[in-house]
Amino acid sequence: MRARRPTLLVTLALLAAAAPAGAQQDDPLVPAPQAPLQLQTQPPAPAPEDDADGLAPWQQALIVASGLVLVLGIGLFIVRDARRRAPVIAAFSPAPGEDEGGRARVPARERERRQRARSRAKASRRARKRNRPA
Repeated sequence: MRARRPTLLVTLALLAAAAPAGAQQDDPLVPAPQAPLQLQTQPPAPAPEDDADGLAPWQQALIVASGLVLVLGIGLFIVRDARRRAPVIAAFSPAPGEDEGGRARVPARERERRQRARSRAKASRRARKRNRPA
């Protein structure tokens, strides 16, 4: 019991010293006092008469027109590129370099060379068939 007394006395002394300091603090539940209101003696200055949008009508028209020109330019570029790269299918007339049947025109020398190559291939096939082991 004796050992508790000094501890109890020190605790009470500290609480007694802290009590005046605690009284200086504001209560957190009480609102802070407000500054006194000042009466305005002059009316506020009127705002300058500016457009609410910040752009004149001719500027808005210019922006819309430039947007349309840009979109049309992109569209024309896409169409032009698509027409260049699309395969050409002639419905009523033969394409250059073709005859009426849609076959490519081949020069006479080339036709003769192809005919000789075909006849040699046929001859070699017949020779292979004759020489097959039975």
